[in-house]
Order: sequence, then structure tokens, then C-alpha cells
Amino acid sequence: MHAQEKTQIQKLPRYSVIIPAYNEEKWLPQTLQNLKSIMEVLDLPGEIIVVDNNSTDLTSKVARAYGARVVFEDKNQISRARNAGAHIAKSNYFIFLDADICIPKGLLKTALQKLDAGACGGGTVITFDRPTGLFSRAILGIWTAISLRFRLAAGSFIYCRRDAFEDIGGFSERLYAAEEIRLSSDLKKWGKNTTDLLR
Repeated sequence: MHAQEKTQIQKLPRYSVIIPAYNEEKWLPQTLQNLKSIMEVLDLPGEIIVVDNNSTDLTSKVARAYGARVVFEDKNQISRARNAGAHIAKSNYFIFLDADICIPKGLLKTALQKLDAGACGGGTVITFDRPTGLFSRAILGIWTAISLRFRLAAGSFIYCRRDAFEDIGGFSERLYAAEEIRLSSDLKKWGKNTTDLLR
């Protein structure tokens, strides 16, 4: 192997964080600053991809200011935006993160460790970072119970392998809601079928 080829391989990211964003200039700086601080302490090269989903504000400019790769998707649909980000990703691990989400320090590392250990995908429970009303807390509690019972990932943070994502066709672009539930279900089936084939 030539030295130049070896250098190019070393520069390839091990994981790609894909963030769909529609008019998120207000929340994106906090999300990207939080993410970059976590990525900096990991001993793994990663990339950030922000998908500008036809924004009318400074979403793309903000994303580039934080060193993210930016791709434009002109149809307002979160499934298409996430798929567009995955399409240009350079790694074999995908992390899908919402544009207004701050993650705990250990979450990204845990997700990558699970993927390294053979998991085809997964997610996490979510919490509010500021006081909310009783109705919002009740809805979140119901969703948390459902997601844990049926092992469904919330769209705010989903991780998966590239081969699994591509084999199931990514996020369904026929859905304008609950696309993460469909992806979770498809990933579970893919993982079970792959395990059965290896027996």
C-alpha cells in the first residue's frame, strides 16, 4: 500500500452524525457546540453532516461555521433529509441527531461501542432540559414506556450500521411521521434475519 493511500484511509471517519435541519439557526449552535465538544474527546475520527431541508434562515451558514458538511434537500420531509445525509456520509456508522438536541457526554461513545460489538442499531430515551407542563411530561412518559417495551428508537437520537440502513432502504419516504418507528422495526427484523443466517 502506498503512503498516500494509507493516509487517505486513516482520514476516513469512523462515524457520521447526520442532522436534519429546517430553519434551525436558533438551536443549531448549541447542538453543534455540544456535539463537537463530545467528539473531540473521543479517540475516533468522525464527521458532522447537516442537511438543510429547504430552510429560509441561516441554517446552512451556521452549520458551516461549526465545520459541518452541508447538503441541501429541497423537499420538506425529515425522512428525505436524513436519507440525503446518509447518502453522502463517508463512514459505516450513522448517528441521526435532531437539530435541537444536546446529548450526554457518554451517549455517543456508548452507541459506537454497541455498533462495534455487533449491534445493527439502537437509540435512547429522551428527557426535557427545561421545565415543561404536565401534559408534555405525560406524553413523554407514555412514549418512553412504549419505546422501552417494544424497543423503538426516538427520532432525536438513532444509530445504525450503514449496511443495515441501506439493506432496509433507509427511512421510508412514504411517511411524514413515525418514520423512526418504521426504521426501528425494520432494523430489528434485519438484525434477526442476519443473526439467523449466521447460525
